[in-house]
Amino acid sequence: MYTNVIPNLLVKNVSRAIKESKAVKLYVSNIMTEQGQTDNYTLSDHVKAIQAHAGKGVFDLVLADTAEVMPEFVRIYNRAGSEVVEANISDTTSLGVKIIERNMSCVKNDKIRHNPDIIASTIMELICNELKFEDKQNETEYLLINSVLKEQKKLQKKRAKEALRNKGKEVPKEIPQVKKGKKSKFSTKYKDRVQSIQTADEKIAEQRRIADEENRRELEEERKKSMSNRDKKQEKREERKQKRKKKR
Repeated sequence: MYTNVIPNLLVKNVSRAIKESKAVKLYVSNIMTEQGQTDNYTLSDHVKAIQAHAGKGVFDLVLADTAEVMPEFVRIYNRAGSEVVEANISDTTSLGVKIIERNMSCVKNDKIRHNPDIIASTIMELICNELKFEDKQNETEYLLINSVLKEQKKLQKKRAKEALRNKGKEVPKEIPQVKKGKKSKFSTKYKDRVQSIQTADEKIAEQRRIADEENRRELEEERKKSMSNRDKKQEKREERKQKRKKKR
């Protein structure tokens, strides 16, 4: 995360452009922690780290892994200093993001990896839901994506059955144990850039606050002016009434 996700968000104006985009933004969470970088990190810790460096609003949704990986493979990663990222859903939701739970981890060549088919089908579901919301179920884009999605789900069910049949047959290869305690230099190296993004977010928030305050003042002044004009008109009407009475 500190070497592939966050550095991209630290490039000037990237995080701002993402925040200002009206597109649905999805963060695919890590399955395993990274030794020396995200030791003992939960799902909410990953989200907090991204928000701490790039501010809130970089993504709306979080794709969280809820699959159960074979313990034999998990132990191999444990020996290398990595753990399964705990999907603490309630804590993550409290950070202002919505969670999509999927069994998206798989074992490929003795490595725990993201299942690209699950991620692809999840994204296609999001697109279809957006098109449904816009009442575009009969348009070509929706029909094509929905057709691919249905075939993808059939394929996933077939592969899930095969995985159940083969469960326990896979034997993971041993990898050398790595000593813990190595610290990442990321925070120190990019401290100034992170600070500049945080400062920019604070300035934007302050500008919005000032703009809102000015709008409130203008509305209040218009309201008072409107009331004053009504009072003046009322006074004139009263004066005219008094004059008519005197003439009589």
